Amino acid sequence: MLKNELVKVADLIDQLRRSYGQQEGSASSPAADFEQELRELVVEVEARWSGTVLSHTSGERLRRYFKHHLDHLLAYCQILHQLVADNRDRIFLLEQAIGLQSFCCRLIGHLEQFYPEYFSWELPAPAVYHALRVAELWPRIAAVIAGLQRADISISLKNVLINYLREMGSTGGHYTFSFGALAYFDHFLQDLAGLCFDDAQEVSARLNEKLLKLNFNHLEFLLYLQDQLMVQLIDLSPGDQLQLLRRQRLIMSHTLSGTLIYDVRFPAIPVWMQGWLSEEIAYREQEVQKEPYSPAALPEKIALQLSVAQLACLIWLFFRENIYTENNLRQLFKFMARHYRTKRQARISWESLSKEYYSLGQFTAAEIRDLLRRMISRINDEFFPV
Repeated sequence: MLKNELVKVADLIDQLRRSYGQQEGSASSPAADFEQELRELVVEVEARWSGTVLSHTSGERLRRYFKHHLDHLLAYCQILHQLVADNRDRIFLLEQAIGLQSFCCRLIGHLEQFYPEYFSWELPAPAVYHALRVAELWPRIAAVIAGLQRADISISLKNVLINYLREMGSTGGHYTFSFGALAYFDHFLQDLAGLCFDDAQEVSARLNEKLLKLNFNHLEFLLYLQDQLMVQLIDLSPGDQLQLLRRQRLIMSHTLSGTLIYDVRFPAIPVWMQGWLSEEIAYREQEVQKEPYSPAALPEKIALQLSVAQLACLIWLFFRENIYTENNLRQLFKFMARHYRTKRQARISWESLSKEYYSLGQFTAAEIRDLLRRMISRINDEFFPV
């Protein structure tokens, strides 16, 4: 029968808990002796784990063996967390509880590093384990955030990545992450730390490549990839659009991603993109097969004193305010493109409207705000005179 190698750890925690009711300094080993005892215990436990793996124990028994030890370490972390919270005014207990917490976290890290095939990645990591990991990684986190802030990339993608880095770097207790999420973050940070953010020509393409390989299946990254492709389709004929979409689907089918993934609830990003591309291809194949409209049958378009970006901003505003009963944005874009023309473009493509809609900036928003203010002023003058 496989042994519990953490019996001495449990004894130390019990001693610490019993010391809670005693006077300070009456039942505690000297700090130096206690730290030496923990160092020797770490070496002893790690050696026993190594010996068990080198024995003729089956894989399934090893999985149960390491799961048993991980469960104990997580329980110890919870007990010690409470001891730390209850004894902040008792330095002799606080120091030893924190020392035991670090000891447990070191053993958890050893299990994760040397026995990953037996590790329970889905379990939530203790807050103290996350905090220690963040303290170690923070210089790299700060460097990547600074690089992203000055990089010439999509604002929406930049915000998603920076928010993710800040969320993972937060140790305020508002977030709980699994061991798998922390391991993914390590890989994410390592890959992005090697990116040259100041290379304006290459940074966007290189970032896309890295995020694909990292399986960064964040919904905003999926939408960003879709929007990028939609922009490429704008000036192409229907046949060329289909050709490009099929080529991208083939590329995605050969895009290899690692075993780690940002969000285990969703498909890998290449698989997700393939599904969307297949839907887009099927839709456009149906459109191509339809009999084209004759120019005489097309309704005359209404001219607007707006740019495409301004029109897209009004669509965005109406959509956010639930003015439309139609919630399908694609159909809204197509309707607007079919019935309106702007002051500079007689023919608007729905793809260009989509592009402007998802890349609205403050300049366009300010123009529409001024327009709305003039409208409100006109209403006041006509219907509510002073």
